[in-house]
Amino acid sequence: MLAAELAGTSVRVAGLQPGPMRTPLRARAYADDLAADLRDPDTYAGACVTLLSPAGAAHRGSVWAPSPVEGMA
Repeated sequence: MLAAELAGTSVRVAGLQPGPMRTPLRARAYADDLAADLRDPDTYAGACVTLLSPAGAAHRGSVWAPSPVEGMA
């Protein structure tokens, strides 16, 4: 909805949905989770940079769930 309201402006709206991440907070909240099954937050730094760059315009108005390899692009 927000993306539709801001269409035609220079403001881009997009979401990043990386899935469960290996963080200290999650480790405390879900002690039974296996760390090996969770994604490393550093893997998605590239995805965040992409969304903030001119290339992020391709994801305007969408929720992006990049693979770890895409996140490093």
